[in-house]
Amino acid sequence: MAGDGRVLLYVRRLNAAKILVVPKYISGPGPWRLPRLTSLRRVIGTYSPRGVASLSHLTDKEHLPYYGVEAPVYDMASHRGLVCSLRPPVENYINELDKISGGYWSLLAERLPGLLECGKPTGSLLTASIREFSDIDVVYVIDSSSCIKALEEHLESRVTPLPRSQLEEWALREARARSLPASTVARLYRPWARFILGRRTISFSAASWRLRWREERRIIHVTGGPLEVKLRLEPLSPGLADFPGIAETREGIQLIVYDGLFLPALYEGGVFRVRGLAATITLPGGDAEAVVVGVREALTFIEPL
Repeated sequence: MAGDGRVLLYVRRLNAAKILVVPKYISGPGPWRLPRLTSLRRVIGTYSPRGVASLSHLTDKEHLPYYGVEAPVYDMASHRGLVCSLRPPVENYINELDKISGGYWSLLAERLPGLLECGKPTGSLLTASIREFSDIDVVYVIDSSSCIKALEEHLESRVTPLPRSQLEEWALREARARSLPASTVARLYRPWARFILGRRTISFSAASWRLRWREERRIIHVTGGPLEVKLRLEPLSPGLADFPGIAETREGIQLIVYDGLFLPALYEGGVFRVRGLAATITLPGGDAEAVVVGVREALTFIEPL
């Protein structure tokens, strides 16, 4: 939380002091409240490229040569405020998390493989501003073989999927934010990534602290307009836990994903129809052919086949 009441979501470290962020709340009238500090108003609707870009006036912006675009950044060297963060394992905080969530963290620990070792809260649970209508947001930090195994087990676990009305509402909201058909978005839905537990909706994602904290060295350069290709991915591509998510396909093309909507389907692997921008990416081993998806400059998408 910045000193002026903004709550910024950490996305990725860029260099020694600056990080890539997304504004999520600002100080103002709203149902969320930071204990003993201020009430909050949520400003982000969806994490679509256009949704994030619409909030650029709430942060400093810089042209990032790594991605070739202007993006919201935050300078930690001049930070004044609070840093809300927990790194797994969080078993020492389970009593506090249960108190804030009404016992849901322990309930989740009974259902999610490896939660106490690999999982961390984020969103309103992390800031202790959770309300009765709030989702519970869980991130698995998959920087160890045991946590990758736990993620794999969760992908195969049985959970209660969203009811049809809630799934349709979610698909329509996300589709409108990206100018996509709701049917296309609905096909991306994976119950393990968004499911029901008791009276709560659980949002589940995975990330690598190791990848996201290292300084950005990759350079992505868009070289052409939209194209459509069929690409095949192995399950659990480790680069998907970075931002942007990157997976090497069986065709030898690097798939670069800026939009988290597509990640759950990609984690499962398979064959996909991809509409993206032609690009090259500079990696430690040299340049590689790439396709970029999840940008605000063009209509792009990934569709499981």
